[in-house]
Amino acid sequence: MDNIIKLFEDSVADEIFGSFERKNIKQQLQDKNLSKREIDFIRSKIFDIALAKVNATNNKMIVEWLENANKALNGLEKEVQNDIETFFSPGSECKVAIIEAISQAQNSLDVCVFTISDNEISNKLIEAHKRKVKVRILSDNEKLLDKGSDIQLLAQAGIPVKIDNTSNHMHHKFAIIDSKLVLTGSYNWTRSAELYNHENVIVINNQSNTTLFKNQFEKLWKEMSIF
Repeated sequence: MDNIIKLFEDSVADEIFGSFERKNIKQQLQDKNLSKREIDFIRSKIFDIALAKVNATNNKMIVEWLENANKALNGLEKEVQNDIETFFSPGSECKVAIIEAISQAQNSLDVCVFTISDNEISNKLIEAHKRKVKVRILSDNEKLLDKGSDIQLLAQAGIPVKIDNTSNHMHHKFAIIDSKLVLTGSYNWTRSAELYNHENVIVINNQSNTTLFKNQFEKLWKEMSIF
């Protein structure tokens, strides 16, 4: 994914988006057979690139570049109603899937996880909150006392946090992005899960399943206590 983003960054650096560059990017996108989630993530990065580059003298060129860059993405999305992607750890692919999903959130981000102690993920949640995404977090009352837990940090950043108020564990690990996409699986949002544990993350793009997770989140949100 990073090499695709780099191609778009290079294409705008000289303020010329030539036909060779367009063809090269289009071909590489087609070869990767990207999912709709990945295409949406690239599209969001394209707007970030344009925003960082635009100034008073090149705004017309940037608009033209933005139009051509988006055209390169047209027609690549998979027309699949039950789009499921699976990732495994140890290794970074689970965390990358989580970070990409958080980065593409535009309206809402409901997180229901046993524990959060991976600083990179926590920083992405705070970034989402700062760009006016409605972020809510549910977590376990005992795990927030663990060394390295980021729950207090996230609450101090202004993100609404609620915790389990029973003697049992809130052991879920799922997140809902824009009420459309669900991340779930065994993966705890920790560094040890990335580096050592055998875990999984499943990304589900299916409205019926998303609704079930959303209903569960709202149920728990009503039941749990404000941190």
